[in-house]
Amino acid sequence: MQAKWLVDQYMIDHNEQDVVGMLRAQGFEVTTRAYNRLERTPQLAPFSANDCAVIYGSLQFVAQHKSLPILPGAYFQPNALQCSVYTNHIPTELLLNSNSIMATFGDLRRRPDFFKNIFGSTAFIRPNASQKIFSGCMLNDWDSELSALSQTSSVTDETIVVLSAPQTILSEHRLFVVNREVITATQYQKNGEVCLSSTSPSDAWEVAHLMAANTWQPDIAYVCDVALTPAGPKIVELNAISTSGWYLADIPLLTQALSAAAVAEWNGDLCLGDEPVPKIKL
Repeated sequence: MQAKWLVDQYMIDHNEQDVVGMLRAQGFEVTTRAYNRLERTPQLAPFSANDCAVIYGSLQFVAQHKSLPILPGAYFQPNALQCSVYTNHIPTELLLNSNSIMATFGDLRRRPDFFKNIFGSTAFIRPNASQKIFSGCMLNDWDSELSALSQTSSVTDETIVVLSAPQTILSEHRLFVVNREVITATQYQKNGEVCLSSTSPSDAWEVAHLMAANTWQPDIAYVCDVALTPAGPKIVELNAISTSGWYLADIPLLTQALSAAAVAEWNGDLCLGDEPVPKIKL
């Protein structure tokens, strides 16, 4: 038995590889669909209720289709993937921004000098939520940049944001964890520039293995973004595997692993919180 797939047209248009072609080449049944913001109730057809199926799409697409009566549906746990949640479960020494501070956007706008006294003239800001309501960026001219964020994104004064000191990052890598195994990896950035590669160094893999062996897991399948820094490899963030770019990862290997996990979950043989494999030490 294999899981069926529902793929957002956006992911077809914005992935570096032919995801749908690779799925169909492996014999998967694939349905493609475009996000329609006016669609209140997504259609179930051609799926049947309680089908074993995996969703891959944009945040909007996944949010719209999460109500479909298919299992597991999307591997997307927005609450668990908030910085304020997963940073409590990851050893501090593995986190890139272990000395970050969380605050409301409104507090940041009211008291910029308070935060400048902590971080200096420059700080990195990103949303706490896994739904990226704005892209992480550097604050240099704080007043103008905070004003620009409020005008160009859906951030509000109540939005929780994460502030951290600037970091020296040599390269960034996305590693894909499925059922506590690191399946494949891809480099997506080097020296601050987009730089895609189908290979990632062993240091990045080792940190992802540690995350996969951690007692707490955000989901059965997720991505672990790792930065190589002068201080060693560090976890940048965790993201949903169903809404993340797969870049130059080994898609056949990844989709086979996702299908196997989906079938195991559908059969009742796998659930979030199962015992971890033995931890791997650096």
